[in-house]
Amino acid sequence: MLRLITVPKSLADIGSNQGEEHTKLCEDDIFDPNNLRILLVLILMIAYGAFIRTVIKIFELKIPYTVLLMLSGLLIGCLSNNAHLCEYMYTFTAIARIPPKIILFAFLPILIFESAFSITPHTFMRSVVQIVIIALVGMIITTFMTALIIQSFFVSYKWNFITASFFGSIISATDPVAVVAILRELGASEMLTVMIEGESLLNDGVAILLYDILESIITCQVDEADLVSFILLKTCQITLGGPVFGFVTGKLAVWALSLIFNDATVEITITLVATYLTYYIGEDILGVSGVMAVVVLGITMGSERTSISPEVENFVHHFWEMLGYYANTILFMIVGIVITETAITKIEPEDCIYLFLLYITINIVRFLMLLLMFPFVSRIGYGLTWQNMIVMMWGGIRGAIGMCLALDVYDNEHLCQESNIGPKFLFHTAGIVFLTVVLNGTTTNLLLNTLKLSEIPAGRIQDMANAIKQLELAQFRTVGMLKHDRFLSCADWGSVYGYTTIVNPYNRTIKPDPHIRRALSLVSVRLGSDDHFTECPECHAMVKNAPTTQEYMVMTEEARVRILKALKVSFWRQFEHGVLVEMAVLQLVNIASEAEDKPFRLVEAHDLRKFWHIEGCLPWVKNTFAKAFGLESEIFPRRPRNIFRRGMWFLATRTWFEAVIILVIFVQMILAIWETAYVFREKKGNSDQYEHVFLGLSVFFNVFYVIEALIKIIGRGPRDYFCEHKLNWLDIAVIFLGIAEIYLYSLKVDQQSALIFVKVFRVARAVRLLKPLVLVPRFIPLLDRKIHTKLFLGYDIGKGFVTAVDDVIKFLPQMVDHPKVLQKLKHALMRERLETVREMGIMEKENPGIAIAVKTRHASRAVLNQMRENLMELKADGLVDAKECDLLLVRLEENMKRLWKTPPSIAPAPSELLLQNISWIGERNETVEFFREHAQLLSFSFNEIICRADSKPTGIYIITSGMVKINYVPTSEVIDDFETVGELPCMELFRDLSFRHKEDDFFSTGTVIGEQSVLTDQRRAATVKCETSVITYHISMPVMKQALRDFKTDHKSLESSMWKAVGIRLAMAVFKKHPNYATWSVDKIRFYVERSCVPLGEQYDSIIIYEYISDILVIQGRVKDSFSEEVFFASQLIPRGVSEITLIHTSKLKTRVLIIPFEDAWENEIDAQDTSQFMSLLKFIHASCKLETDRKSDGLARRRTRGSLRSLRKRSNVKAKVKRHPPVTPKSSEANHGGLKKKSLKNVKSRYAKEKQEK
Repeated sequence: MLRLITVPKSLADIGSNQGEEHTKLCEDDIFDPNNLRILLVLILMIAYGAFIRTVIKIFELKIPYTVLLMLSGLLIGCLSNNAHLCEYMYTFTAIARIPPKIILFAFLPILIFESAFSITPHTFMRSVVQIVIIALVGMIITTFMTALIIQSFFVSYKWNFITASFFGSIISATDPVAVVAILRELGASEMLTVMIEGESLLNDGVAILLYDILESIITCQVDEADLVSFILLKTCQITLGGPVFGFVTGKLAVWALSLIFNDATVEITITLVATYLTYYIGEDILGVSGVMAVVVLGITMGSERTSISPEVENFVHHFWEMLGYYANTILFMIVGIVITETAITKIEPEDCIYLFLLYITINIVRFLMLLLMFPFVSRIGYGLTWQNMIVMMWGGIRGAIGMCLALDVYDNEHLCQESNIGPKFLFHTAGIVFLTVVLNGTTTNLLLNTLKLSEIPAGRIQDMANAIKQLELAQFRTVGMLKHDRFLSCADWGSVYGYTTIVNPYNRTIKPDPHIRRALSLVSVRLGSDDHFTECPECHAMVKNAPTTQEYMVMTEEARVRILKALKVSFWRQFEHGVLVEMAVLQLVNIASEAEDKPFRLVEAHDLRKFWHIEGCLPWVKNTFAKAFGLESEIFPRRPRNIFRRGMWFLATRTWFEAVIILVIFVQMILAIWETAYVFREKKGNSDQYEHVFLGLSVFFNVFYVIEALIKIIGRGPRDYFCEHKLNWLDIAVIFLGIAEIYLYSLKVDQQSALIFVKVFRVARAVRLLKPLVLVPRFIPLLDRKIHTKLFLGYDIGKGFVTAVDDVIKFLPQMVDHPKVLQKLKHALMRERLETVREMGIMEKENPGIAIAVKTRHASRAVLNQMRENLMELKADGLVDAKECDLLLVRLEENMKRLWKTPPSIAPAPSELLLQNISWIGERNETVEFFREHAQLLSFSFNEIICRADSKPTGIYIITSGMVKINYVPTSEVIDDFETVGELPCMELFRDLSFRHKEDDFFSTGTVIGEQSVLTDQRRAATVKCETSVITYHISMPVMKQALRDFKTDHKSLESSMWKAVGIRLAMAVFKKHPNYATWSVDKIRFYVERSCVPLGEQYDSIIIYEYISDILVIQGRVKDSFSEEVFFASQLIPRGVSEITLIHTSKLKTRVLIIPFEDAWENEIDAQDTSQFMSLLKFIHASCKLETDRKSDGLARRRTRGSLRSLRKRSNVKAKVKRHPPVTPKSSEANHGGLKKKSLKNVKSRYAKEKQEK
């Protein structure tokens, strides 16, 4: 260390040392190299730990990592303690001689937070009562039972019961790091792992509590008279103060994390600082349990981990895993060094005998404690089996906490003189730590095997088999693709298969029992997870048979658990992609975890219904106020143009300004009550000592009310203030009362009656309290916002659940092999999905703004995700530098962060704009105007049928409000047409691409019905039925035929655009199930197929697959390979090896294909004179991409033209906050589908359309 020495400050000294400096370095004590060795030893310990992990992995040792570290520390301590062997090494082990408090403060917060943060919150909360019983009550029982045995048998130590209990509190704290690592490695029950780890976390705090209490008693720091109060105070500080403080700091840390977005450095720093500050402030400043505080901190942050940015969460977990690894490595090596350097220096032969007796004692005591608690803990939470109880008993390993407490006793100035306390405590604690780590830690694996707790469940075996199957499929496809590479075609593919083949780690061979004679072995043999065979006694053939009822139940339960886990994975994936809000993913995961705890139960729509129907005080308060005042919201005056008045208008129309006014009124009410009581209590002749105080308050309130009135009069205008809100005269009356009171008081009237009259004036101002009741309607919008926020969450939860079910159903055949179990679970998932979609449709009908807000947020995040992905691809390709990429990434993340504050409700746009959002209508201005002129509004009532199955097409229906149910029942005719000629059924459902099963689904606003029927002129295959009252746009069949004839160009037509819409809908279903695209997200698939086109014309009856074509999907009819004559039907992708296809047309059916080019295909130059098919297809692609780009630019221009939008709303007579469609009274005729209600739309020729054409 550098040390400054100050030169004497006298004038004589200064004069005699003019050439010398006032300070100088002490050359004999510049730096101690031994201090540097502590840092060097830390680095060497970490490096040695990495070496030990590598050795364990290479040689596949079954010894726990911490055991080898402790043995290494013992060896190092033996060498450093022997001055004759290695005196120089003693200087390198100085780290083991630092004060134990520093060790606790440096390493304990890391270990505790890492364990608490990684615990599954749901499992911990369900097991918390069991954990508290074992950790609190069990710890106290263990401590005093150990004390009784020690006092009885360790007679030579002459310990009394208090001293023995003091030692028992030290020796009873568990640290099962090795056991937890083994349980996680073997995939043991999560409940058992959480029980053991949770008990360890909590009983550390209880052990420190008992240690502090007993230490104070032994060292006589507490009087006997104050002993009870001291124990109660200490207990409250540890058991209540620590958790409360940890919860508060946890909430503060969560709040701080919620302000940061995608900044790994800052978010990791917040967790680290919160951990150490919580432990330090709790232990050193507040005097509460730092251990309990950090435990609650970790659990709180773990339960609200959505406050951490999704992209950063993995970094945070990896960071704490690394810190935990470093802390365990250093601690266990320090413990080993301390044992051999300090603990075994002052031992006697009888100490070794006592040590082995103590080892047996603590295991027996722990077993008796668990046996005593077993009747209670086995009936609550997850319960407790006797096998798990045995593992918990054997897993009670002692560790760093006990060693640090024993070292603290050894260094205690009051106890170090006692030879039978300090040294004995340290020796026995070190010995127990050594024996439990070495014996219990190394034999835990054997115990688990003996108790059959390490057996791999059948579900995990099946998951492994499915994973191996998928890897083998990927291996086969990749090898097949690489064989066509001209640079790799001559590779040794046999060796490639040898190098890339993976053996199933769970592969087990069934061996017949040799003790059973073959002729008598008529038994059911299980060869796989779901395969059952019976051996025939005569021919010895293995015949497959159905599983028993018990086996069927086991398979169903295993599949159910896998489905719930897959649902949770999907929930978190949606959160990472930004399409689920924080509260939504937490609620969904909690619901899935609760369902996982209940046998044979999946997540049901009933579990989510509480989020869709708002009940409680908010709706009641809103309805009560609305009925009482007859108003729903206050209408504000227009914002003035004057800048000064505009500021006053801003204040006068803010709800928070009214809240401040009401707060002041209530304060005045309290003072008025006080003043009223004072007036009637005082008698004549008494001096009014508070009169000046009351006068000052009166002046203050009066000035405040005058300022309020001036702000409102200037901001809202005199007419609005006095005429529209006549109760404002009450404010003026109160102001005049205040002025009159001040005037009377200023007259200096001495008569007591006059003063009482003045006081009555003051009390009369309490009538101002009537004003808040009138201003209640101002707060109705706040109630609306709260209700909308909850409904927004409910809609988001429903959409997240539907998306997760779709993801799980896609992979369900890979998760469940048995067909009966597969069908049952799929049916259950589809039922809950349909019910959820139905509830969401009803909510969208009742609250359209909520659905629009959720959809807007999801669409915005999907766009931003795609933009970020494209930006990263540009960076990977070298098209943008790292600096520019980072700048753009920051801008994108700022936009993502803005989505956190999106409003919970967005007013629906005019229904006319819905036409523009239809892809094949909005891509041209001419089509928009044409369909606006010819579209008709139809109103359908509940349960009315819009289109029946097997009915002729009547046109296009575009739902503008309400929800419909589309029901498909397969018929032999539909199936035959699809399988023989590739005729796609005319409907909007493409979930089952075989079309052999019944399907139902619900659709709401924005759904287009009848596109395919109009294009093919074929009968419908599904029925469309109204689930609510529905309003639709109807474009009749003659109008559609006219449009198909009129809007046609060389390379882009309305018919082609409509086929593209049908093709994209089919492609979304095909690509989700195709193995090449199974890992793609829905947004990525949608972006991929969006650049497609459908070429029409005789010149495309034969299509050469050029190099710019990525995929071709048959969307109607059949095509054949021009060379191999292989035929491909509708909903099939053309294999990559095909070079040319021929479309097979019939008189009844025209074949259509969807061509998907590569992303850069539209950038190729176009030669207008070239009429070849190569260039014609490129022109189709260019036309498609150009129209899409123009439509997006046009949409941007429309958003900027706010005045035009307002004029369109005026001309359509549609307001932003009312229902868009007034009731209509149509004709009742046979042509109107049995009473459909029609109303023609007027032609909307607005300035908005003219401006758009000019642009």
